[in-house]
Amino acid sequence: MNRYDFVTVGNYTKDTIVSAAGTRHVDGGGYNYAAHAARLLGLSVAAVTRRAAADAHIAEPLTAAGIDVFAFDSPGSTLMRLEYPTANVDERVLSVKGVADPIGPEHFDGLEAHTFLVTASIRGEVALATVKAMKARCQRLALDVQGFVRVVTPEGRLAIEAKPNQDTPLMDGKRVLMGNDVWEHAYYLNYQNRRADYLKAWWNVVNWRKVGERYAAAKAGKLAI
Repeated sequence: MNRYDFVTVGNYTKDTIVSAAGTRHVDGGGYNYAAHAARLLGLSVAAVTRRAAADAHIAEPLTAAGIDVFAFDSPGSTLMRLEYPTANVDERVLSVKGVADPIGPEHFDGLEAHTFLVTASIRGEVALATVKAMKARCQRLALDVQGFVRVVTPEGRLAIEAKPNQDTPLMDGKRVLMGNDVWEHAYYLNYQNRRADYLKAWWNVVNWRKVGERYAAAKAGKLAI
């Protein structure tokens, strides 16, 4: 079993960036940027990704930085086109032209880490079963949520919201699918100040079937509270 401080998991993205300066191509993917950042902090790092065999070269900069790369073949790579119509980098039009196959538990077989970071760019890239398998192999599981939850829109797309004190999004007229109370009173008797241990145990009792039912009701406009 290979053990690391930090393992980042997500598919490589072949990005085409279009702006007033012209068109350029970039080897992207959150797994890539996160792995480099963690290595700069002096951590032992591994990166797990999928890409087309023709894009095998993407491992070279990571390997040169001292990062172990576990890259698996897919019929194609994830292809993204990012168009910037103005000089404001926060204004962009993103389209997906192709999607690599998803990452499964078998793709990090033999790996353990203090922290696993999921850096999916596309919904379905890392399945829930894969996330659960990761959780069993680490002390801390983190999600870069762009592939899971992104923004709040008038159409009712999902979002993660952090609220102060004991406030709830219900106070803003919104609907909640699931929540976690991280005030000390929620866990002190069993965990004292060990919040990370509390959160790790909390994932074991989430009723995903109920969360799914609430999501279905919310999409149908029938979730009352």
